[in-house]
Amino acid sequence: MPRFRLMFEPHLDVIINDPKLFEHYARNYLDEFPVEWGGSIAMSQMEKNEERLEPVWQLLIREGDKNCKTKLLSYLDKNPMEGYWVHVYEESGNGESAKIH
Repeated sequence: MPRFRLMFEPHLDVIINDPKLFEHYARNYLDEFPVEWGGSIAMSQMEKNEERLEPVWQLLIREGDKNCKTKLLSYLDKNPMEGYWVHVYEESGNGESAKIH
């Protein structure tokens, strides 16, 4: 199970339907972190900022720790990704996850 799951929800005016293009964009944005491409995933409509029903892109950090979490959340706050809401979930050892950003 991944330690952190980052979900990228596009703003209403953004459409990138090419997985390789978005993967390149997201890896460059998070080049300081040990991310793994996760493709697309369904996300609860209740947790989205926009009203789009389409899946979101995801990246995973499987080997995260408290230092990685602090650095990641600080980075996201100081450097928002252009065109995307970035939702971060932390997974506990029992397989449950909680939204932390």
